[in-house]
Amino acid sequence: PRGSTMYDEADAPPPAMDLGQEELRKRLRALPPGFDKNALKPLKMLSRTGRMTSKRRKTTEQMSRTAPGLLKRTQATNTKGVLSTERAALALTSRHVLSKPHKVRQVISPTRSIMSVEEAAVVPYKPVEKKVVSFLDSLELTDQQMASFIDDAGSFLYLTRRSRQSSAYDLRVCEWAEVDESDYFTVSCNGVTQFEKSDSEFTQLEVFEKEYKDYHAMATIPFFAKYRSWKTFQVWKKVVKRGKIRAASKIIKAQLFLFAPALRDALLKVQGLCQDTLTYGLLSADPSVTYELEDFVKEQEERQAEMAEGLVRFSADVQQVARSACDDVVDQFLKQANIVADHRMTFMERAALRSECRKLTRFLRLVDCHVVAALRELALEAAANALKLVDPPADRLPKHVVFRDDPDASPSKPDPLAFLNEDEEVSATPLFRVEVSFVDSELQLSPSKQAMQLCFNDVLQSCLRVVGIPDRIFAHPDLALYVMTDGDEPHGEQREEITVQDLVGREPNWRSCSQDIADALSRTFDRTAEYCEVFQPYAGKGSVSVENDAFLAGHKTAFGDPVDLQAYSDAINKFRDQRDDFRTIPRSADVSILRVDSLNLKTELLPSPTRCVDALQALLPELMDLGFKKLLRDINTQLPTVTGSPQDVAEFVKKMKVVRESQQSVEGYQARQEHLKKMALLMKRESWPVPEAQNANLVMCEENVSQLESGAQIAEAGEEDGKKRFSNEIEKEVPSLKKKIGLVREKLDDPIIASVHEKPSTVLSFLESNQDSLDDLRKRSETLSEYQVALGLDVDEYDTLDEVQLDLTLKLKLWRGVKEWSQLTAGWVIQALLEVDAGEMEKQVNMYTKTVFQAQKGMPGNPVVPRLKDSVDTFTPLLPCVVNLRNNNLQERHWDEIHSLLGFEVKGDKNFTLGDIINQGVTEHADAITVIATNATQESVLEEMMAKVAAAWESTELIVMPYKDVKDLYILGDVSELIAALDESLVTVNTVLGSRYVGGIREFVEGWRKNLILFQDTLDEWLACQRAWMYLETIFASADIIRQLPAAAKKFQAVDKSWKATMKATADDPMALKSCTVAGRKEMFLQHNATLDKIQKSLDEYIETKCSAFPRFYFLSADELLEILSQSKNPQAVQPHMRKCFDNLVRLDFGDDPSSVDIHAMFSGEGERVALGKNLKARGNVEDWLSSVEARMKQSLHGLMKAGLLDYENSVRDEWVVGGTAGQVVATVAQMMWARGSEKALREGSDGMATWYQTQLDDLQGLITKIRSDLTS
Repeated sequence: PRGSTMYDEADAPPPAMDLGQEELRKRLRALPPGFDKNALKPLKMLSRTGRMTSKRRKTTEQMSRTAPGLLKRTQATNTKGVLSTERAALALTSRHVLSKPHKVRQVISPTRSIMSVEEAAVVPYKPVEKKVVSFLDSLELTDQQMASFIDDAGSFLYLTRRSRQSSAYDLRVCEWAEVDESDYFTVSCNGVTQFEKSDSEFTQLEVFEKEYKDYHAMATIPFFAKYRSWKTFQVWKKVVKRGKIRAASKIIKAQLFLFAPALRDALLKVQGLCQDTLTYGLLSADPSVTYELEDFVKEQEERQAEMAEGLVRFSADVQQVARSACDDVVDQFLKQANIVADHRMTFMERAALRSECRKLTRFLRLVDCHVVAALRELALEAAANALKLVDPPADRLPKHVVFRDDPDASPSKPDPLAFLNEDEEVSATPLFRVEVSFVDSELQLSPSKQAMQLCFNDVLQSCLRVVGIPDRIFAHPDLALYVMTDGDEPHGEQREEITVQDLVGREPNWRSCSQDIADALSRTFDRTAEYCEVFQPYAGKGSVSVENDAFLAGHKTAFGDPVDLQAYSDAINKFRDQRDDFRTIPRSADVSILRVDSLNLKTELLPSPTRCVDALQALLPELMDLGFKKLLRDINTQLPTVTGSPQDVAEFVKKMKVVRESQQSVEGYQARQEHLKKMALLMKRESWPVPEAQNANLVMCEENVSQLESGAQIAEAGEEDGKKRFSNEIEKEVPSLKKKIGLVREKLDDPIIASVHEKPSTVLSFLESNQDSLDDLRKRSETLSEYQVALGLDVDEYDTLDEVQLDLTLKLKLWRGVKEWSQLTAGWVIQALLEVDAGEMEKQVNMYTKTVFQAQKGMPGNPVVPRLKDSVDTFTPLLPCVVNLRNNNLQERHWDEIHSLLGFEVKGDKNFTLGDIINQGVTEHADAITVIATNATQESVLEEMMAKVAAAWESTELIVMPYKDVKDLYILGDVSELIAALDESLVTVNTVLGSRYVGGIREFVEGWRKNLILFQDTLDEWLACQRAWMYLETIFASADIIRQLPAAAKKFQAVDKSWKATMKATADDPMALKSCTVAGRKEMFLQHNATLDKIQKSLDEYIETKCSAFPRFYFLSADELLEILSQSKNPQAVQPHMRKCFDNLVRLDFGDDPSSVDIHAMFSGEGERVALGKNLKARGNVEDWLSSVEARMKQSLHGLMKAGLLDYENSVRDEWVVGGTAGQVVATVAQMMWARGSEKALREGSDGMATWYQTQLDDLQGLITKIRSDLTS
């Protein structure tokens, strides 16, 4: 290089030749043939010699272009270029070619081991591909570089490191332009020189080679091989680590809130508030208290209400702290930036402020995270505490204890609660009290397991609601100023805030606690149910209290009269046993966290039999007292009469009767007395005190019964004397009574009764006084007859008494009629027609007409009777007019006829009276008025019939039912009742139209008939449309049918749309008559039915097309075929119909995958499987792949038949029959072989037939033997 003090390597003398000329030639011959000597020309960049050679070469090339003849003569002077060849040979010095023969690749074939110098000079040089083991090899010199390097001892090459990290022994050849003047190398034949800035160092080539080999040998040692990488990595690691630490420190200091005093203090305060909040709990339960479920819920509600208030304060405090911190940070920033209120901020200042607000946004998010974490922990702690309450640890679990009213009592039967230890000390108090009760003879716990689980679920949900009360930091309006919402989140999206309730609700711990609580309660109630088995004996007695209360309500009359003492004693024993049994029921028991309270059950059952026993004890003295009173009353009723002395015939007859009754009653009195004694004995047996009053009653009864018995005997002895004494008195009184009756008869002939001038009141007073006298005489006659019977005398007859009574009754009726009729007619004459009750008037007239008739018959000469008759006959013609004019069925048209007939108006005239009817000659038109009234009445009957028809249809609705559980899709239900009502209505309407009185309402009736006929026609078309629609709706619901019949599907969709709209309207208003008489509805259904008929025809043609494509479809009904075609994409839809298409083929084998379309085999009804080969798929149209199945079926059976035929000839027949061959193949092949054998035997003649016959016998015998053996395998 320029300015270098180092000597020029080109001036250095070449090294001495160590080899002779002959050896040099020998090695030259070893050069490869075709080696180009020009390839050995030195490069101009190598050395001065190389540069001279290059100059000479350029001169030669120039002469070849300018003076080619001169060049040829110059070359001709050299004998065939020997001089040039020798010079080329000399260029291969011992330093390179001779001393380093491995640089020349040996490519000479074995048959040509010697070549001339000329040949060797033109062989191209190719380096031997061997592993580099020396420094010069590592340089990878080209042929030109190597030749120039060898040609001139003073030439050198510039070297540089392969990379900046390469060592001094990892160099490459380069040009001067690539050299870094501060660090590069040169290499020559003498050695290697290193130039580093202004210094240089020379190393001989042999030494450098040795150092190179040593260096690479050392580099193979793992330590040294990796040392540089390790060192570099360690340095890099330290640098990167220091850089990252510095960067992280800078970021932390810039972003970590602990380095901002205001934010740090605020965070500490927030954490303190969170910790203070966590010191409280959302649940409250006193471990020493056993709660009612309602009380527990109430306490939790109160606790959560307190916590809600506390959390509201906590939220306000947190927000205040956060707000103060944000204010301080922003104030400090504005102060440092010298920004005042009226300062207009620059873009950079606004950016810095936004950056600061982003930091505050992160701070607020961190505060929010602290708050949410505290609330989350609070909720999870509540769930955990709830779990501890229902599933406490073993040391906190209450021990099983049973509490009884009398723990020292030793029951006669084994204690069913013996598995619970009563003497063990209670270690903890149960949490809840549950009550045992019987409901419909079933044992129930109150509250139930479901109620308690629901309660805890509600409590936990309430906890979630409470922790959700505090406002989120980002939702507070005072902090909205510091929350960056634009660009703060990735991609400019605002982060969606999850509520605390959702966050906690998604927690696995929360869910597991909720499930564990439910499971723990289930286990607890299961244990409680096991304990409650002890109450099962009382399950049937759950209604004992009700039964006993019913007994108590009617126990006073339950035992009859007299009292059934056996039933009474049984009742006492029954209720005493119940009482003793119920006393053994436990009061309560502790089972896990539940205190099972059975006190109410015991209290409900126990008092009931006790009350019954007490009631029976109190009732028995009452029944005794009542029995004694009845017995003494009955005896005292007879005793005075039996023992007394009669003073007249009435008293004597009474005594005779009482004596006979007492004689018959004595035994009954004695039996009743004995029954009362047994009641007293029952009380003594039950150790119940007998009241003193009842003891006294017993003594009194005995005395009275004895007196009655003796008095009856005495009275019976003196009866004959009494009869003789009182018979004379009766015989004297009878003639006197008959005489008095005759006097009354004479009085009834008084002239006053036949006088027309007497006042009716005077005559009635006379007759009524005689009636009273006659009644007294009748009563006395009846009494005397009774005495005569009692005394054994003949009974006298009073014949005139009835005759007198009949005459008197008729005369009373006549004069009462006279008086009442005159009063009645006086009122009728002045009464307005509108106020007259025609029915009552008709009734009265008829009644007095009957009275007059009876009087004429009974009193023919009495002049009063004709007078009354004339008065009654005066009103008889008036009666039809009044009745007809008061007919409620008269309509306006009828009144118009009447008014036209009479010549004046009657209707509406309030002053028109019955007298006016007589005076104005209305009775003269009575017959015409009667005709008009009759028509009105008959028309009213017809109108009533039509009104019934109208009323029936006003409430008659069409039955509309949902169809296929599809919304707003309906069909008509059963219309049989509707059709029956329609027929009945039509019959009624036709009957009305056939009446001769229909003229006034004919138009109305004709309108109804028209509507009913329209209704009938519309309903028929409606039902026909419904049947067709329901049939086609299922078909056209298939996409396959729609795809194959698009035109028909389009028509059906139009009908379907109209049908759904019509049925929706009908469902909204289902009135039958209205729905079926809508204008145009009949025509609409007619059109729809015509369209559906066309669709059905298209469908039939479509089915015929499919059947033509696959004739076996003819074996199926149209519905079955449509079912298949509507599911053409589902091959399994064919399975139910395979047996009809193919004889005894029940199904196809599609494999285990339900969606498979590969058909593997077919199955017979007996379960026999026949494979159908491979590549048979149920794709495309059903008829196509079924045709393929049929063809493959024939092909498979043909193959099986052929195989069976071959197998038959190679197998024993008996074994072949049961050897697993398909049954159809066995039957067919056997017939084929029989036919073949028979034909062969026939051709062979008689000998063949005999042999064939014997063969058949042997085959049959073999089958018989095979059948008798076990064929199950």
